[in-house]
This record gives sequence, C-alpha cells and structure tokens, in this order.
Amino acid sequence: PVKRDDPLYVVGFPLGEPRTVHDNAFVYFPFRVTPEEYAEIKMLVSAEFDSIEAENASYREGKLKEFVDSYKLRDDGNGQSHYEYISQRFGDQPTIGADSDTYHGNSGSPVYNRRTHAVIGLLFDGQEDLTEPWAAGWRAHEAVLPITQVVQRLDEAAPDWREDPRACVLPAN
Repeated sequence: PVKRDDPLYVVGFPLGEPRTVHDNAFVYFPFRVTPEEYAEIKMLVSAEFDSIEAENASYREGKLKEFVDSYKLRDDGNGQSHYEYISQRFGDQPTIGADSDTYHGNSGSPVYNRRTHAVIGLLFDGQEDLTEPWAAGWRAHEAVLPITQVVQRLDEAAPDWREDPRACVLPAN
C-alpha cells in the first residue's frame, strides 16, 4: 500500500523511444485510505477549487462530487472502515492518482515505490502531453491500477496462476 506523497518512478517506452525512467513521481490519491486520511485529502481537493470564480461554481461542485463519489467507504469486517479510490473519471477502475511526468506510450508501464522498488501498480491513463507544465491535483493526475487489485483479480479468475512455472512469484515472508 502507498500513502499520499510517497515517491514513485515509472519505467516505460514513451512515444516509441528507448526505455525511460520517469523519476520524481509522487502519489496524490492513494487507493486505500483511513477515514482521517480521507478527510485530509478532501480538504486539499476543496482548497484546489477555492480559487475558481463564482461563475464556475457548477464546475467546482461537479469536481468535488466526482471526488466524493470516487472514494467509496468500505468495512474491512473487523469493525474498521477505510475508503477506496474507485475512479468515476476512469470507468470505475480501482485507482491510485499520481503525478508522474509520463507520456503517450507509457500505458501499461510498471509503477514502482522509490523506497522499496516494489511494483505498486500499472499506469493506465495520463494527462495530455503538453509543452507547458501542469499542476497535479484532482483536476489533473495520472491513473495507476493498484497491483493489489491485479493480484486479487488473478486469484479470483485463475486460482492456480501462482503455480504456473512461467509466473514469477516471490515466496511469502
């Protein structure tokens, strides 16, 4: 699991170019957060829209609703609750929102935690390739499919996948 502001890097082949490491990436919207973390992130998202003029109030309200509707409250069965980012913007996909300075062609690239070098997900959607820098936030961020969800879906669809000799599975600690 990753937390907000955790450092990341992406390794891919953008724009048909040779392998590129996109470093200096960060988590903006973790897939799973506690109720306290959700409240903090919601305040940051609200602050992102505070500068919007009154005539754009419907845009602001729509984006805030999109945020609230994308973080789903879940009960883990032990009397604890958490929120999961199931993005409305990206087709109800489990999502980690990131700022990763990637380009067209990076889709499917592994996204790594810079501290542990563990794969945390697969990049599946990004911002338009622009010559001008953009500020990451709720309005603009890249989307990463959490690897925990990929493994969960593999376990459901093909329970024996870990036994396949072609699968590289690390032994449990």
